[in-house]
Amino acid sequence: MSKLQKKIPAFLGLIALAALTACSASKSVMEPVDSMRGMKAATQQRLSAAAVDAIAAGKTEEAVALHAKLHKQHPKDRAIALAYAQLLRKTGKPAQAVKVLTPLASFKSRNNDSNPVTIYTSNAVILNELAAAHIATGNFAEAEKLLAHVLEDPSAAPLHADADSLMGIVMDARGDHRAAEQSFNRALAGWKGDPTPVMNNLALCLAAQGKFDDALDTLRRALVNSPNDKQEIARNIALISDLRGAVVSKPVAVAKVVKPAVKKTKAHKKPAACPPCPVPAQPEKPK
Repeated sequence: MSKLQKKIPAFLGLIALAALTACSASKSVMEPVDSMRGMKAATQQRLSAAAVDAIAAGKTEEAVALHAKLHKQHPKDRAIALAYAQLLRKTGKPAQAVKVLTPLASFKSRNNDSNPVTIYTSNAVILNELAAAHIATGNFAEAEKLLAHVLEDPSAAPLHADADSLMGIVMDARGDHRAAEQSFNRALAGWKGDPTPVMNNLALCLAAQGKFDDALDTLRRALVNSPNDKQEIARNIALISDLRGAVVSKPVAVAKVVKPAVKKTKAHKKPAACPPCPVPAQPEKPK
């Protein structure tokens, strides 16, 4: 993802975009070809369908370009912006993803010009995805603000697990491994779908605290249950097993060896977080 392990429910924005395309299809087809409105609608339909096809074919750069056109035409369309931002983040362009989503996530209240108040959108999916993008850029403070807002909103309860997973990554990166462990456990308690990415991050967090047996047990359970990423999990099992052996023979500062499970770029290979989530998902850290 990019940088993150899991983030938002996998391709939630893309699903929303596909639904948007399906809803507009019959209308645009029935409009006359020489109608400016009909031409625009038909163009949007073709771009949307082409973007989804490009993603399915693994042509990520083509999909990004098509979503960029859609977003330029409809900058306030949340479904398009969300899908575009997810693609940007997952293709190593999180800073651009932040620019796309920030205008839709919050605004400054003008009721008191001397002390404007930030008003956040009630769309928790956008807030979580924006937080994932901030994490990918290393802006953990801003990500924490967004996630705290989601977690404090009772109406966003269905997305609290995803927010907790991302918050765990923030806490881990900050060095507060105990708080990170609690966040990951809360995320697992309410997780829907494959929990492997969260379990992987939890295991690395446990290892950073010197809880090697718990970390290995978590990874082995993930290895048995995971439909994907078995190679990644096996690699982390080997890594933590070696680290445990090194600590037993010669004590070291564990937290300096086990880094937070945040992928900075595709070039960062170890220890690797299982690929959002979107979405997480996805959030399965913002693959």
